[in-house]
Amino acid sequence: MTICERITELFPVRKTAAQKQAFRQWVMGEIGAMGYPVRIEENDKGRQQNVIVGDPEHAEVTFTAHYDTPATIWVPDLQIPRNYPVYLLWQLLMIGGMLLISLVVGLGVGLASGSGDAMLLGFFGAFLVLMWLQLAGVANKHNVNDNTSGVAALLETMARIPEEDRAKTAFIFFDNMEKGRKGSKAYAREHLEMQHTRFVVNADSVGVG
Repeated sequence: MTICERITELFPVRKTAAQKQAFRQWVMGEIGAMGYPVRIEENDKGRQQNVIVGDPEHAEVTFTAHYDTPATIWVPDLQIPRNYPVYLLWQLLMIGGMLLISLVVGLGVGLASGSGDAMLLGFFGAFLVLMWLQLAGVANKHNVNDNTSGVAALLETMARIPEEDRAKTAFIFFDNMEKGRKGSKAYAREHLEMQHTRFVVNADSVGVG
């Protein structure tokens, strides 16, 4: 069984505080067994629980990935890095679909109430609900590429680095990417020097299937 398959089996969803806490305890045990120093760094006054491996402030390269998983957005979230115009078009279609649904809801509310103000409230209310569902809705159980694959890639990289080279590398598993990259933003605010003086490789949506 690969490391990606193990994580998928043991921690298929890492969305609630309890789910993330269980995963952090497990992954820190796995990392410690490899011989790496690992700790939790609480950023943003403790709201972000980032897992830090090694010394990112002095490492030659730092590998990062977010460990939380997303909500279900009901439509495929296509990532097309080699065809940016098509990717952008897909994102616009998703937003257009949300606007269309909101418009239908608003018109329904307006017709039922006979009020233009109610129609506007219905439209904006429906759009806000749809936006909220993308961030905090029902957990998506099909999240291997968002971001179990990234976490697995970092763990696999750790296992393959020769012991004499480990001091040159560091790893960060970021919290709350799905809530607006809060974990990485909080870490960056508290470690400003890393933004401009360190080489960082971020593993997100590593292709699987």
